[in-house]
Amino acid sequence: MTDKITFYHGTPVGGLKVLTAKKPENFDKEKRVYLTSLYPMALIYGVKNFEYTYGYTIGGEIYFDEYFEGAFEKLYAKKSAYVYVCAPKSVEKGKIPNEFLCEADVEIVKEIFVPDLLKALEEEQVKGTIKLNRYKDLSDKKLAWIEKTFLDIIARNNLLSQDTPYARYIKENYFNIWQKAQNIQKSGL
Repeated sequence: MTDKITFYHGTPVGGLKVLTAKKPENFDKEKRVYLTSLYPMALIYGVKNFEYTYGYTIGGEIYFDEYFEGAFEKLYAKKSAYVYVCAPKSVEKGKIPNEFLCEADVEIVKEIFVPDLLKALEEEQVKGTIKLNRYKDLSDKKLAWIEKTFLDIIARNNLLSQDTPYARYIKENYFNIWQKAQNIQKSGL
């Protein structure tokens, strides 16, 4: 399986020679080395963030949605990163399309410096390897789904009563949804 696939790993950290298994900071996932067979997907992970708003069409094409106005610029523009080409000895298929997991250390065979992640993602869009969906172009259905999802996240994690980096991120970037959650809490619904 590993002979015919190129494996990538995106990170803001340069100069690595080996990737070691870690538990992702902001996600409930296993301690593993996380790789992808898609270069654009590796670019998405070039920043550390609380969310990575990509998905796949029924046909298997990757898309990346901007969940709040200006998200791509805020999170990716003028941010440098590194994409590593890796040579894992063995991999297991992850739950996400094009995701591969390794329990053991993974050797890095090449480091690719990416000076501006947003420009790199836009170049990939021109090549047809990813579709970038701007906030202003999202459907009303998608916007309603984002609102419902974040209202649920705020309530389920009791974020209104917290002053954590995650709560501040949600409040700053989803301010209207945050205010709606506050109004719902005040009204006791």
